Amino acid sequence: MVIGTLFLFVACKKDKSESARMDLITTGTWKLIGLTSQPGHDVDGDGNIDTDLYAFYDVCEKDNLYVFKRNGEYEINEGASKCDASDPQIYTSHWQFSNGETEIIIDGDKGTIEELTSSTLRIRGGYQGETYTFTFGR
Repeated sequence: MVIGTLFLFVACKKDKSESARMDLITTGTWKLIGLTSQPGHDVDGDGNIDTDLYAFYDVCEKDNLYVFKRNGEYEINEGASKCDASDPQIYTSHWQFSNGETEIIIDGDKGTIEELTSSTLRIRGGYQGETYTFTFGR
């Protein structure tokens, strides 16, 4: 009976820890506040390697809001300004945690969660030989 109680206590404690990460990511809205790439590339054709890709974002991209829902859906709300008036105001797709909630899969692309707090979400992922780091804030 003691072993059963101990097992139940440990199992419940683990569930609470995992649900805390779910609570952090699904509470409120997120806004992209940074995007970097390594090793980088010449985005603007000026001959210099650029690693701060967020600096090249238009205002209509910087006001987008991201919402992660517990049911595995996420939304991107175009915010007050749209880059293309014909785009939908809200785009919906899918996300999920993986690898003990240390990774996230968004639209089939996997990234490592480097930081997840009540105010910051930082995700690192690779694509075609480059590493991208997305930083979201509240």
